[in-house]
Amino acid sequence: MQIETVAAPTTRSGEEIVDALEGGGMALHYQPIVDLATEAVTGFEALIRLYHPAVGIVPAAQFIPIAERCGLMRQLDDWVLWTACEQLTRWQEDVLVAPDFSMAINICGSELDGAGLAERMRQAFDATGVNPSGVVIELTETQQIDPAAARYSVDALHALGARVALDDFGSSFATFGRLRCLDFDVVKIDRSLTALADTNPGAGLIRTVLAAGRDLDATVVAEGIETRAQARCVEVLGCHLGQGYLWAPALPLQEAEARLSLESRPV
Repeated sequence: MQIETVAAPTTRSGEEIVDALEGGGMALHYQPIVDLATEAVTGFEALIRLYHPAVGIVPAAQFIPIAERCGLMRQLDDWVLWTACEQLTRWQEDVLVAPDFSMAINICGSELDGAGLAERMRQAFDATGVNPSGVVIELTETQQIDPAAARYSVDALHALGARVALDDFGSSFATFGRLRCLDFDVVKIDRSLTALADTNPGAGLIRTVLAAGRDLDATVVAEGIETRAQARCVEVLGCHLGQGYLWAPALPLQEAEARLSLESRPV
């Protein structure tokens, strides 16, 4: 998940978040995930944005903590899930993306509640008609979760045809524990490790992550790539996919579609 540095929050209440959800004040932006060898876009991570009438676009880093305190994460998660699935369905139907093109959707770790999450996902998949093989559910929370409920949730998501990603791998010991006990399809290297790719300790840690990914038969994505040197370093170490400002920030819908259209043109 791409983290943005932002100023002090301008959205200060749960009521503003609810108003945005109910009044069309939320939007998704899409950050490309690219093949490091070809720089072709292989997927997007869908990132929620709030449109504030006074200041314009408010990044998630400003209002997600407020949503967590106000108990609004399930509403936000569901809005992102349905909106991202609807958009991916349109791209799939328009043949704007390949069948294996991925849409990464962030879900709060505390929502791994067993059958409840799986049923919400099933409803979204059925209603939108999305091909679930393109959906990647990213687990983003580092707080303690119920291992049994989490395992049930992940297994149920796999049964629906979706993939599951462990986000921010290497940012804490908790992520290593999750990698051991849950069946992940994608592992995303935390930007703090990517920034150290040109150092011996950083390269060693990234090799460890890549080895774990191979053992799990999981795809590995390096997050937070900002320079050509970082991209080259992680590619040389054996990583094939990357995400970061080197290629693009999270793009509004029209810009994301323009990027897809450009790549789909015959040469």
